[in-house]
Amino acid sequence: MLKDILVLGGTGFVGRNLVVHLLERFGERIMIRVADKCPPAMAFLSQRYKRAFDDDRVEFVQCDLTRKRGRDLAWRREGGGRWDIVVNVAAETGDGRDEALYEKRCAELSAMNAERAGEEGTDLYIEMSTAFVYASSFRTPNDEQASTNPITLQAKWKLKGEEAVRGVKGLNWCVFRPAIVYGMGDRNSIMPRAVCAATYVGTGERMDFLWDGGIKMSTVWVGDVCRAVACAIEDPDKFNGKIYNLADSGNSTQGLINGLLGETFGIDVGFVGRIISNVARIHMDGVVEVANEKHMRPWSELCTKHNISTVLSPYISRELLQAKNVNVDGGKIVEDAGFVYDRERIRREDIVECLEEASEAKLFMRIWEGAGCNGEEEKG
Repeated sequence: MLKDILVLGGTGFVGRNLVVHLLERFGERIMIRVADKCPPAMAFLSQRYKRAFDDDRVEFVQCDLTRKRGRDLAWRREGGGRWDIVVNVAAETGDGRDEALYEKRCAELSAMNAERAGEEGTDLYIEMSTAFVYASSFRTPNDEQASTNPITLQAKWKLKGEEAVRGVKGLNWCVFRPAIVYGMGDRNSIMPRAVCAATYVGTGERMDFLWDGGIKMSTVWVGDVCRAVACAIEDPDKFNGKIYNLADSGNSTQGLINGLLGETFGIDVGFVGRIISNVARIHMDGVVEVANEKHMRPWSELCTKHNISTVLSPYISRELLQAKNVNVDGGKIVEDAGFVYDRERIRREDIVECLEEASEAKLFMRIWEGAGCNGEEEKG
């Protein structure tokens, strides 16, 4: 049976991967409309994604989903009718933005589009939230029953959006809370650390981060996020009214991820330790500013040298440099729905895959090739 699917925010990181996955998985059984304020021509798409958006089964509508006129453009169908499935992956995902922007582009956007879905009787409205809504927890991974205490402003307003979605009368809904999402198309997750690492290639200097390697950074591959959404599309009744975390079982940490970056780029990596980090905490704003300035200039010089014009940046916000643990249990969807994660942990090959895609899109220079492997070193 043909399903008509509306993807809100479909040119972003998760959205572009979702469009590709749905086309490959469902073939001629679906038609997709993508609604986003950023058109494909301006989204720095690699060829894989360009082909998907050029497919006859995909229609693109440029609009601002926070405005009524934009929502009307996104939702209206010639000849009437409704959307069978609506997937909301639209949100402000940049770090360090003004709180009012998160409120508008996360909470309000989700609430208004969920209300529209309720009015139209959509089979299932899928809300992509974030596992950053949970409190920082080192010892015990947060499952879906854990208390919420968002560790970033973006997560605060994504949680508000979730609550609004769940409160829409008569709406069939499902909420996914992914951990740190990595994979091709990433711009704001692992890639800022990769950009930082690139600036150390050939300098002989060690890349040090605050705190230590034990900080929890639960991960999930973007392909598995898309597969979970596809499972919900296939069986809306099973997923209706459910909240599911999405996280692999790899127990990712800051030490693991930085170690993989060290291996990929052939640089030494380490951490300043908790003693120095606790001293830095008193002057965190200044420390973050100095750290970001340290990487901005050499990154700019690298881009000039390799004739790269890019949206990628080494900037890491104050929120993400705090000693906050993203520690997530993604097992419930396995037990309830029989879902199986394709990638159970992040690997060096996954980082290289991201770099390859970014290079093909002319957003990154190929300076990792031929790099040696260096282990993690820590001091404190």
